[in-house]
Amino acid sequence: IYTNMDVNMRIALFFENDKLSHLNNKDSRILIFDIENERVTGVATIDPDTESEQDRLSILKKKQVDEVYLSTIDDDLKEKISKLDIRVKTAPMLESDKLFNSLYISGCMV
Repeated sequence: IYTNMDVNMRIALFFENDKLSHLNNKDSRILIFDIENERVTGVATIDPDTESEQDRLSILKKKQVDEVYLSTIDDDLKEKISKLDIRVKTAPMLESDKLFNSLYISGCMV
């Protein structure tokens, strides 16, 4: 929900074949949204070209991501992402997410 959203933030969404995916899915791509004043102001797509979890986490850190959307996550990975000061939302949490539901892709992503 936008009320918890920073004025300026960056959200990363992992997806494969128009569906939300998990971070370790070797075929997933990353959509990164720049948000300013509750509006999407920029979008970038990244093909990680790596299967390494650590490399994918490094991409999130390098791109200064504030929040990541994933289909699922285990406790170990959630802890690693939290240590990078990145919030995590999974598919069940996104059903009521205003930003996610405003995106055209949301209908086919969850």
